[in-house]
Amino acid sequence: MKTRFFHIFIILLSIILYQGCDNENQSAFINSVINSTTLEEENIIKNTLRDEWFGFYFKGMKIGYLNSRISETETGYIGYSEGYMKVENIAGIGEETKIVEKLDLDKKYRLNAFFYEIKQGENSIKLKGEKNDNILKVILEAGGSVREKKEKIAGNIYSPLSLYLQLLKEGITAEKELSYDVYFQPTNKIATLYAKVGEAREIEFKGQKIRAYPVSEEIEGMKSTFWITEDGKKVKEESFEGFEIVAETKEE
Repeated sequence: MKTRFFHIFIILLSIILYQGCDNENQSAFINSVINSTTLEEENIIKNTLRDEWFGFYFKGMKIGYLNSRISETETGYIGYSEGYMKVENIAGIGEETKIVEKLDLDKKYRLNAFFYEIKQGENSIKLKGEKNDNILKVILEAGGSVREKKEKIAGNIYSPLSLYLQLLKEGITAEKELSYDVYFQPTNKIATLYAKVGEAREIEFKGQKIRAYPVSEEIEGMKSTFWITEDGKKVKEESFEGFEIVAETKEE
């Protein structure tokens, strides 16, 4: 997600987020985020840098897909991801889950605003955020309730997408180490994302050998590794407990 982490963690921990938010008068902020033109989808399809499709896999079994798009605008970048998963619940019944993520970043990859939505059947959880000066406002809508949380921040904040954008725009250098303070939605706080680019090597991908760089990431003790080619194409990501994302075509 792009995502980088949102597509798995936000499903597992959305209820924790909801229970931890404070009540305040939030109507003006909600309207400002919903009506924000920077997060409208029609802006995403202009000057598209990437439009990629991935399959979600769990222990080798495909459970869904992810479409991720990145566009460059006059003021920065817009990231849009839409994912779909179908997994069995405790009763063994397949449940369909749709996930949407929108990000607004400036030209230095810093986070301006974000929107996440998870929808399962008739139920949905929406998470909206916006940075104004040194205040990060986060709104959570779930179960007919709306809650707001405000947090003072000392400096710049980023998104996990910022890492990929920097590699895409500035080039990939082996042994390069990066760190960002990012808003990490599963724990509902600012956390540091650490990343390191490894040496390029040949890997097996869909029956062919390709040359790619491993990029290891860690945030809040959670680790993952994604593989990226020299021209900036992500081919796969391996994360916790057997989850994997694999580059595919739209038809696959």
